[in-house]
Amino acid sequence: MRTVEHESPVKDDPRRMSGVQLARMGIRLLNKYDLMLQCVNCGETWTAATDSHGGLLPGYWFCPNKCNV
Repeated sequence: MRTVEHESPVKDDPRRMSGVQLARMGIRLLNKYDLMLQCVNCGETWTAATDSHGGLLPGYWFCPNKCNV
């Protein structure tokens, strides 16, 4: 059975995404254990926000400088 690959950043974990998928979102994954992200445009770094269960919050990939919004 063939499945359609979805690219919904809200549901995907950046630790399991390819460099190409991350680049489309305008980010790089610097540290997969601490979820440290970096903006491709301005170089700003931040840690992805998580909820109390460790799940990623919507918009975790947005640069604090709003480069990739």
